[in-house]
Amino acid sequence: MTSSRGQPPKVAERVLATALGRGEWTESILGDLHEEHCSRASRSRLHAAIWYWLQVVRLAARGIAAPARRSPRSHTYTAPPVPSQRAGDSLMRTLGFEIRHACRSILKRPAMSAIVVITLGLGLGANSAVFSMIDALVLRPFTMRDVDRITLLSYTRPESLNRREALSPADYLDLKKQTDVFEQLAAFEWWTANLVGKDEPENVQGFFVSADFFPLLVSCNRRR
Repeated sequence: MTSSRGQPPKVAERVLATALGRGEWTESILGDLHEEHCSRASRSRLHAAIWYWLQVVRLAARGIAAPARRSPRSHTYTAPPVPSQRAGDSLMRTLGFEIRHACRSILKRPAMSAIVVITLGLGLGANSAVFSMIDALVLRPFTMRDVDRITLLSYTRPESLNRREALSPADYLDLKKQTDVFEQLAAFEWWTANLVGKDEPENVQGFFVSADFFPLLVSCNRRR
């Protein structure tokens, strides 16, 4: 029996699929035989069909004889024999086999494969965006190199240690003259203003800073 258009005989495929059953390698065996038959059919369909039937008979006989060799009285588990390592059984051979199996699975279910790829792409993109926000806002919120060298000074009272009080201008000037702990001192004060333009006025927040404020940040950023 010959095949049409280079395809393996349908009867032979059904016989082989029934003999192999729903095993782990059934689909891979059928796929490899299909590819080899198409390659042989390009030269001679008759020889390809005969070759395919021989393979079906050989594999079916092996599949039927395997259960017969098992002893029904034996209840102990025996590990399957380890296949001999031939010259061609290498990492690249296994990798090529897995790639062919994956390609056949993808072509067999294109819609499911597209859904999986799109889902993975969206998940990776969302994960990357979230990590970028966490890195910019939590892990490294400041771009200065020695941000740990900057300290905020404030006053506290014995009755309210958790409350920070602002320094007066006179205290700031005294600290700046007398301190030998800090290299530079700068002062700032909260400030609010109404920003007026073409649209409606908007209340914005800012700071009044002393003359040493920006040189202090520049020197901290340049320090290694």
